[in-house]
Amino acid sequence: MDEITQLENIAKKIRGKTFLMIFHAGSGHIAPSLSAVELLVALYFKILKIDKNNYRDNDRNRFILSKGHASAALYAILAEKDIIDENILNTFCQRDSILGGHPEAHLIPGVEVSTGSLGHGLSFGAGMAFAGKLDKKDYRVFALLSDGECQEGTVWEQLCLPPTTN
Repeated sequence: MDEITQLENIAKKIRGKTFLMIFHAGSGHIAPSLSAVELLVALYFKILKIDKNNYRDNDRNRFILSKGHASAALYAILAEKDIIDENILNTFCQRDSILGGHPEAHLIPGVEVSTGSLGHGLSFGAGMAFAGKLDKKDYRVFALLSDGECQEGTVWEQLCLPPTTN
């Protein structure tokens, strides 16, 4: 099986898990989650090189789901990568679950930053990338933003910052 077919099959699994999580919870955001699946699969299974053994490593690549409404897709990815237990997916948006409607970094392994307030992920990502540059690290930082949050002032403020020369 070629690599593209493998990634397509993973994406089908993730879409299925995402749909079931939202359906059983009776809560969640299906459109933002499903629209992110292919990007998340490409990142987590091809580019980031993150797994259950290194998701806390200081030299790891980083991913920020700025569009926190897509949390169900991220949780399905983290379960597929064995970073979180797949059995907790059925607790999505349930009372006392760590898997809420927006990802929380202090509760969920593999989540870099808590998101949900629109427009902050890009600034978090830029800060992480700049810290890596200062520390002479070569890890990469990715942030996935939604179309709506790109209307937020903090996104434009981050985009309009002059580049540093140091």
